[in-house]
This record gives sequence, C-alpha cells and structure tokens, in this order.
Amino acid sequence: MKIVALILLVLAAAGFCPALQADEIQPDELTMDRVQTPNFSLTYYDDPNKTFTLNDNLGQKNHVFVFFATWCGACQKELPQINAIRNKYPTCDFTAINYRETTQQVTDYFGSASIQLPCLLDKSGSVFKQFGLEYIPDILVVSKTGEQLMLGTKSVEELEALLATLN
Repeated sequence: MKIVALILLVLAAAGFCPALQADEIQPDELTMDRVQTPNFSLTYYDDPNKTFTLNDNLGQKNHVFVFFATWCGACQKELPQINAIRNKYPTCDFTAINYRETTQQVTDYFGSASIQLPCLLDKSGSVFKQFGLEYIPDILVVSKTGEQLMLGTKSVEELEALLATLN
C-alpha cells in the first residue's frame, strides 16, 4: 500500500494525475503561437454599405470574433453568454461573424435573442475557410498589434481567462 501511495505521489508531482492537480485554466495553455492574423474584410449585416477590414481596426483595442450560425444549438448558447460579458472587457471589441446565412436570418435571430453585438456576414464562408475552421461556434482573438491569440472552439470560461490577461 505504501508503494502505491508513493507511486501516486510521484505521478502527481510530475503532473500525470489530473485529479490531484489544481482545477484552473492557465492562460498560457489557451494561447497559440503568436502569428500575424491575416487581413479580411466583411460587410455588416445591418448595413451592407459598411465594411469592416481587420487591418484598418488594429491599434486601439484587442478584437474578439465569434463565428456562428443561427441554426447552431451551441451558438445559441454561446453568443448570449459572450454578449453578456462584453462590457467586462473594455480593451476588447466583440464582433460576431455569421457563417453563410442571409441578412434576414441574422436580423431575425439577433432580434429574438436580444444580441447587441456588431455582426459581420461571411456569406461565402471565405473567412471561415481562411482560418481553417471546421466547426462553429469558433472564437478568434486578435491583439491590438494583429497577433492571433486564440483560435478555435473554446468555452466562454477559456475566453475570459485569456481576456483577463490582456490590457
């Protein structure tokens, strides 16, 4: 019995026993290799004459983009959560990016779900593909300088852990 306890203690010290480790998210585990985010341009769902271009919006704030679709059940849970936390992080601009749907579909969903985020339309899915994404919802976090800080399917808790480290 002492040998088993000693083995468990050694494994825990070496980090091989998750049940014995602290259960908190480390921001370093959430970030990725720091690469420059490729530029993209999309129009706003509520004003097709207004275009958002990433490179034109760097410098002042970090950017959080949430790729979603109105038919996606996980998106219907995550988007309202992100909408609710956006005011906690004044150094970040939060923007939804709709994947391959019409302006009317987004308008109807945003109205019924009371979403107040700016929203861009990726009607062809080209930006979604540009980032190599396969699933929705996906989150992209871009620093003020254009570095890609997070990309992929992440929880709101993981997002908040990263955002808490940004200024």
